[in-house]
Amino acid sequence: MHPEERIAQARRNRRHLRQHIDEETLRILEERFQTNLPAYQRNADGHYCPIAAALRDGQREVILYLRQQLQLAEQESQNN
Repeated sequence: MHPEERIAQARRNRRHLRQHIDEETLRILEERFQTNLPAYQRNADGHYCPIAAALRDGQREVILYLRQQLQLAEQESQNN
């Protein structure tokens, strides 16, 4: 795929996300996955679970990615 095609595809993807995901959706996801909490948390026996931390970190990364894509889509819509 040529660079121009990749850029056009990325813009189409961002427009799609902007049409289907809003702040309320992101708030629900943040609340459900508790992405505001530290990645490493002690479990019931007082130890850290690296698998749970990796999951939480990955969930946080998805939220950040969506926010970034929505922000870029908004900028693109204002420039057009």
